[in-house]
Amino acid sequence: MTKRRLVLWRSVDSIVSQLGQAASSLMLTLTFVNVLDAASFGVLAAFWAVWMLIMSMNRAVFGEQLIAQSHLPDLRHGYMDFGFLWCGLGTLIAVGVACLSNAYGLIPAIICIGLFVTSDMVRYGEMADGRVDASKKFVLLPTELVRLGTGFVALCLALSDFSGTWATVFAMLSSAVWVVFGLVVGGMPRPAQAAAFVRRREKFEGQMTIQFLTGTGLTQVIPFLALHAFGAAQFGAIRLAQSMLSPMTLLTSAFQPSLIRLYASRRETGHLSKAVVGTVALSLSVGAVMTAIAIVGIDIFGRYLIPAAQADTVNRILVPMAVLLALVVVGQPGGALIKVFRFGGISLLGQVIGISVTLILCVLATQRDIQAFVWALAVGSATTVTATYLLLALGLSRTYRRRIADRD
Repeated sequence: MTKRRLVLWRSVDSIVSQLGQAASSLMLTLTFVNVLDAASFGVLAAFWAVWMLIMSMNRAVFGEQLIAQSHLPDLRHGYMDFGFLWCGLGTLIAVGVACLSNAYGLIPAIICIGLFVTSDMVRYGEMADGRVDASKKFVLLPTELVRLGTGFVALCLALSDFSGTWATVFAMLSSAVWVVFGLVVGGMPRPAQAAAFVRRREKFEGQMTIQFLTGTGLTQVIPFLALHAFGAAQFGAIRLAQSMLSPMTLLTSAFQPSLIRLYASRRETGHLSKAVVGTVALSLSVGAVMTAIAIVGIDIFGRYLIPAAQADTVNRILVPMAVLLALVVVGQPGGALIKVFRFGGISLLGQVIGISVTLILCVLATQRDIQAFVWALAVGSATTVTATYLLLALGLSRTYRRRIADRD
């Protein structure tokens, strides 16, 4: 097989793996929403929101930068070691909080989510492997198929009411597949190598970390206002609706590594503007189409997958939640540009503007109902995306003016 075909296979393999990630996340959510009662799932959703923040930070600050720097293989090994230790510590803290909260019944589900987030770091480490040879041809897809298979068994057990315990066991096995793969391939995590990886991070990674601990972190905390205002069951419905629609955003995020590579190559050749305009226009179209498909699909199939106790709330917030997640699709090209040009300051400022609007609207919406609250989240997200693209346009124009001045 030629090197070109191997590169193509590697790209397809990565995209299929991301689709598998989306399906696994959905099956995991549906398994626990059918195993737990509405209030318990709402409490689990609070833990889940924190884990999703950690996963987002791992991707944006470390994983996607690793893909952009795949020519430095030693970074990949340090990243994998760091991922195991970082997620392991997070799991221990989450279990400790559950014990202090007397939520002992949620501990298996919390560990399962921790394993899922660790698996995501292992996957990104594998996708960042710059080597292209026949030995790398079959890695992501077979591992993902094993995870999908065990996740499907867990979901079937949960839907059949056969055994909530066995459904949880298979859910944990599904989340652990990539963790086992990483340990077999890379061995036990090495603290010294993980520390060396962290020390080599630069100003951009520092800016992105601050953004996630402040900007994006606050974005994840704002929905907790719904937990206080409307109760755990309705808060859990937000997480459930988000998970039902998440394959839409995860499908497009599968192309994020490809966008990063595309923009990086076009930046070198000087043909970046056409690529950016084309991909932004495409993301707008795809976001609109996928939103419509997701709403219709959930309306048809949701009755078989969602417990009756939560179906009414999910249906009420489905449209604003679909709009909210479609905006994630629209923001994908902007996120890739930020990684390529390392515009950490622009990313942080866009988040600050959007969060300010979101917080004001959500506080007002707590005086109404859950549907108004989710619409407030959607409007705030639209503000973030719009502000980020405007700031990116200013940043790129300054960058190119400096390049022209340097040539003169």
